[in-house]
Parts: sequence; structure tokens; C-alpha cells
Amino acid sequence: MITSKENFDSISGRYENTDVISTNFSCKNYSITDSSQTIDIRILREGSVSYIFYDKNLEFSFSDSRQSVKRISLNHSGSKWCSETLCYTDKRNVKKYMKKILRLSSIELNKPLIYLWKYPESYKNIFNLRIDVDPDRNVKESIALLRINNTTHQSYDYMDRITMALNYYRRSPDYKSFSESFLGGFDIANHNFFHCHFPDKFHSKKNIHYSFELLKQTFGKVYGFISPEYFWYNSLAKIIEKYKYKYASSLGFDYSNYPYKPVISNKIRNYFEIPSQPLVYGKFQQYYGHDHEKIVSSYQKMIHALLSQSDEPCLVYEHPAILGQYPEILNTILECGDNPEVLPITLTELYQWVKFRNTVLNGLSLMSLDGVRINKNSNLDIKDTNRVSVAIEFPLNDTIKIFSLKDLLKGEVDLNDPLNEFSIAKDSSLFGSTLSYDEEKIIDIFTSRRHLIKIYNSYFLFYKHKLKKILLNI
Repeated sequence: MITSKENFDSISGRYENTDVISTNFSCKNYSITDSSQTIDIRILREGSVSYIFYDKNLEFSFSDSRQSVKRISLNHSGSKWCSETLCYTDKRNVKKYMKKILRLSSIELNKPLIYLWKYPESYKNIFNLRIDVDPDRNVKESIALLRINNTTHQSYDYMDRITMALNYYRRSPDYKSFSESFLGGFDIANHNFFHCHFPDKFHSKKNIHYSFELLKQTFGKVYGFISPEYFWYNSLAKIIEKYKYKYASSLGFDYSNYPYKPVISNKIRNYFEIPSQPLVYGKFQQYYGHDHEKIVSSYQKMIHALLSQSDEPCLVYEHPAILGQYPEILNTILECGDNPEVLPITLTELYQWVKFRNTVLNGLSLMSLDGVRINKNSNLDIKDTNRVSVAIEFPLNDTIKIFSLKDLLKGEVDLNDPLNEFSIAKDSSLFGSTLSYDEEKIIDIFTSRRHLIKIYNSYFLFYKHKLKKILLNI
């Protein structure tokens, strides 16, 4: 039985055999910590009965939408780090905590974990580079556009793994020409008109609407919405749904995680959250300064760390201000994705995959190795399962075995002959992990002057743009 720790005291008195399974997740927010204040899992046993107790704040943690200044590890040991404003709770570790509970349950029951594999076919991981085409405020617009053109030109041969997120601030008045420079096959996402979100719903909706209309004129249907910087407010979820976006990515809500439908304001949303890895050039530069060689090497180490495991997809992002200025960085990132066990993918394709995977999952029964069946009331057809695989983890075994779902449905699987097999990640590397620290606090307009100034500047830009439209009659 799996239950909350709230029930521990009422049950524990009846049992003598108690195990405490430790983690390195902070009690505050699931960031990595070396202190004693960690979240654990408790197991009570008597005969054939086992109780597994989990963190009572688990449900809240998975929908937490607060932000703080996080420390992110820049090496495997956590001794080097940078700072970035992100969601306060590291939800990727919430998922790891939940997976740990399932693996413990598998051991207690002496039964394997059976689940639909996360990625198409038998790939170990996927790879996407999202390029956020932001306003480059530090240079003239002519230089910014040159860097954008350099980036797109260098990216044409890799459109199978790139998503362009377009922001329209500073592109006035030639929005159409700017949009058309990305025609030719790039996967496109909305990155807002102004590079911000507003605390109130009215201005946020206008901000998204401006870019929505501009994108529609050139690209028609665009599936994704990418939030600028760390900005996130729960009211945005309704706006994203109103404009029928199929996926969103917001560092202020989540990062470094497998896609899922978020729970916001006590409601499961209609779109998928596709969290990305938050490390970019500016973050490496915080630690390494202008040591360009070490920064390029850090990109390689980060991507290799991501591709060495399968829990977290390899979804990275950067900007033309960097990629168009340092082409070797773009080459380094893209070439890291050339791996026979890794599938290059766009974010629209990833949304389509996770949606299809959910459809298949809802139509299946995965009760046992010999009990994989299509539910009677399902419209799922066996011919629709070509790209879908099943993962099997046996108790006390450190490998994941991947088998064809179609073969399992036909009863034609040899458990000694998987499509693929790889080790379960041991979480030994902290590269990209958030690190807990005592001074960390929630950010809002009352606690952060920097945040307050950002909000003020956002409203100033909004009304400056509105006045400009009136004066120029555009």
C-alpha cells in the first residue's frame, strides 16, 4: 500500500520492521542538498503487508508555480555553479521521487515495472535545440538581424532537430519580412510579442495576441508557446488554452523534465508542458567568464550528461545573439545530437508523440508480461502501435529492456532478446541539477527590486508601443 506520511504515526506503532530510504532531495523544494533535511521514503512491513509512505507535500510540489533564484551545477560534482531564476520546486526530482517509490513497490511485490517507453521506437533519448529569437538589446538592430541570418543559414541542414521561437519586440515595422526569413521548413513557436509576461490577464492576453496574429499571417497554425525568461503567472494557462496552443514551455513553471499535462489552479490543462534545460551561454559565462574554450566544452559535457540517461529528454535552447556570433557553438550543440541511440525531433513532433503515446496508453492494459492487451472499449488498432515500445524493469536489476508493443500484443516476444537495453541512471552526475542553499527565497515584486524593475519596464514598453501605433497609424 502506498500512502502519505500523514498516516505514518497512526500505522507505524503496529509494526517493528521499518526501513527509511533516503534521497538527496531537499525538504524545501526537491533541489539537491547535502544536508540532513532531505525527503525520505518509509517502508513498514508485517508478513505479506507493506506500507510505503511518501512526502505529504507531493501533490502541491508538482503544481508549484513560484519562482526563486536557483543555483545550477555546471559540473558532475556540483562544485561549480551558476544562478538563474526558475521555478522554486525542481519538478524533475519530484518525478524521480515518484519513480523511486514505484521501483520500491516493484521490489516489495517482486514484480517487474511495465510501462510504455517514453520515446519513439527503441531510442534511448531524443534531441531538440530550441532557438529563442529574442530582441538583442546590446547591439544595433542591423547586427542583431545579421546574427539571426547567420543562425538560420547554418541551421538549414538540421531542421529535423530545431524549433525557432519567434519574439517580435524590436522588429517593427517590418514584421512580415522578419517572419518570412524563417520560411522553408523550420518548426515555429510563439515567443510573445514583448519579451515578458504581465501580472494581469488583460496585458498578457494582448501580448500573446499580437504575436499570434503576426505568426498566423506567415505560418498559419503554430502549435507551441514559449514563455520569455522566467516569467510565469497561473492566469496564463487559460490564455494558452484560449489560443489553442498544444504545448508550452515556461522556465518559471518547470524545466529539465519529461513532457506532461500540467496541473494549474487545480485543473489538468489541455496542453502539454515541454520543459527545457535552462543552461545557456550566459550561465556558463557566469562561472567561466570569457574563457570561450571552457564554455564550448561545457555545452558538450552538458549534452553528453543528458544523453547518457533516459529519464530526462535532451531539450536545450540558445539564442541567435550567441549562435550567430559563435558558429562553433551551434556546430557543437547540433553535432552532439548525432547519436544512433538518439532521435532528432522538433517540439511540434514531440508534442505529437506524447499525445499519441497518451492515446495508446489509454487504450491498453499493461497488467503483466503476458497480459498486455488492447482494452475492449478502445478504438486503438494494433497497426497504430508500430513506433511504440514497452519498457520492462525487473526487481533488483539495473537495466531497462525495450520490447516492441506490437510483438507483445501478438505474444511474439523473447525476453532474452530486447530491441534495446541500457542501464538505469544512477544520478551520479549533478550536471544541470539545481542545488539547495540556505538563502534561497521566493521572488515577487515585494522581495526583488530586479523583478519589480522588469515588471515596470514591461508596462512601459507596452504603452510606448501602443502610442507608436497610434502616431504612425499602424
